Amino acid sequence: MELWNRVRSYGILPITAVIAGWTVQYGLDQASPYLLFVPMNYLTKQLPAGYALTVGQVAGVLLGVPRVLAVSIAVGWIVGRLHRPRQMAAVVIFVATYVLWEGSWLVRLLIDAVRDLRYVSGFFEQFVTLLVAACGVVLGGVWSAPADDAARGGGKTVLGLG
Repeated sequence: MELWNRVRSYGILPITAVIAGWTVQYGLDQASPYLLFVPMNYLTKQLPAGYALTVGQVAGVLLGVPRVLAVSIAVGWIVGRLHRPRQMAAVVIFVATYVLWEGSWLVRLLIDAVRDLRYVSGFFEQFVTLLVAACGVVLGGVWSAPADDAARGGGKTVLGLG
């Protein structure tokens, strides 16, 4: 109950964190395959004739867990930057909504996997993806944290300007 009262005391922060997080998540999820296909198409055409590597094979590797991790880190970083005074609270609130939403699909896959063993691999794939995405958002939120003044030498920048 104490946690709920603290979240309510943040005012509009939970709403803006969820809206910003899901907007950035959706935008990057939609854009990232296209951003990866252009360089992949170019790179696969540059391979020597003996290599039978297709864009689809490269895309299968890059559009899996690495893309999820990259998108999640970016989402966590952006949510943290947009909510600077209480950035970790905003990141945790977004991760909670993300895990609840994606976790509902995970529960459905678990039920299917218990009924039919063909769905076990799909369940584990979704579980790993959810784990990587949640950890990536938290990592991005931590990465967006401002450097401590003591660690930076009392407010001085690297060049000593301040």
